Amino acid sequence: MIKQELEENGYAVIDFLSQTEVQSLLNFDKNSPFPQNLLAAGMTFSINTSDLAYRTLLTQEVKKYFAQKLAILFPEYRIMLCNLVFKSPDVLSSEMPLNQDPSLVERHF
Repeated sequence: MIKQELEENGYAVIDFLSQTEVQSLLNFDKNSPFPQNLLAAGMTFSINTSDLAYRTLLTQEVKKYFAQKLAILFPEYRIMLCNLVFKSPDVLSSEMPLNQDPSLVERHF
C-alpha cells in the first residue's frame, strides 16, 4: 500500500502513532523540566541544551514509541538520538524560513 501511494502520489501518509502515543509524548513534553538555557530563544532545538540528562531522557522517551516502528520501515538503521524543535507563538522571533529538512515539520492538532 505504501509503495502504491509513493508511485501514485510521490509521497505516502502513514498513521505512525496512535492518539494514545501522541498524548503520552505531549504529556512527557508538558511534564518534563525544560532546560533553562533554551528558554530565551524564540525557536530552539533540544539538542542545543547542555543538560545531558534531559537529552538522554528525551531520546529514551521518543524511542519508546518510534524504535520498533522505524525498524520495520528502515531495518538497517537505528535511532541514535532524538531532537525536539520548540517554537514560541511569536512569529517574529520564531519564524522558520523555507527549508528542506524533513525533521522540521509543522504540526497541526
